[in-house]
Amino acid sequence: MDIVALTATSRDPDELVSATPLPAALLENAHLVATELRLAPDWLNSAPADLLRLGLPPGFVEGLEWEEFAGLRVGIPDRVGLIPLKLYAAAHDNWAGPDRHQRDLRALHPTHQELVAANVWVRTQDASEEMNTLVLRVIKEMERDERRDP
Repeated sequence: MDIVALTATSRDPDELVSATPLPAALLENAHLVATELRLAPDWLNSAPADLLRLGLPPGFVEGLEWEEFAGLRVGIPDRVGLIPLKLYAAAHDNWAGPDRHQRDLRALHPTHQELVAANVWVRTQDASEEMNTLVLRVIKEMERDERRDP
């Protein structure tokens, strides 16, 4: 599970701060969960934390649905907030072939307009021509698959 940010609970609980590094207590509990559920040791990670620094997709924070789990407050992004993140991840990982991010993106059933808007945000994260080529490849594959399986 990817963690993009943490809340600054001692100040404004809606203020997001970097998830790097993850708090020791959270890592300890994540290790217990990993052991109990036989998950990979790194099942909980803050790899995408740089997205907070570089800028989250428009409307991402406003679209978070907050849930409480035994004192742990978790913001779960809505569908519209996930589409840009999954497009970015699918394109970033596309060199290895279709992966879970592309499957996740497909399950969100993004429209052409949503993919175009997501690509605008992706370009703010990585403006390289290589990334643009990968994003366009993912979009083309997504739209081809949608035509095949309406």
